[in-house]
Amino acid sequence: MTYLSALPLYGYFFIYGIIWLFIRFLKSRFWQMPIILMIFVTITGSIISAVISYFVLYINDISPNLKTIVTQIAVPSLVLNLIYCFPIYGLLNDFANSVCYKEESS
Repeated sequence: MTYLSALPLYGYFFIYGIIWLFIRFLKSRFWQMPIILMIFVTITGSIISAVISYFVLYINDISPNLKTIVTQIAVPSLVLNLIYCFPIYGLLNDFANSVCYKEESS
């Protein structure tokens, strides 16, 4: 159990490992639409995170109420992730363009 959460530390590694594999799979198929891919991965990643967190807590004999998980954890997490993904995308896109400068060929 971590300091601020009842979710064990291995739960976070499991969640982000699955989301990373999901991103790698989708990136190989939809690499030409990065903004749509980012929105889709943000939504599905938030849902995957909430579902896996629920099952990891259930396995550890902590029985959370499903309505509480959805209304107080999953939906606010999804909204905040969607709000934060656009400015982060803009910042990282500008940073990547400045670091990896591409010369225009004439």
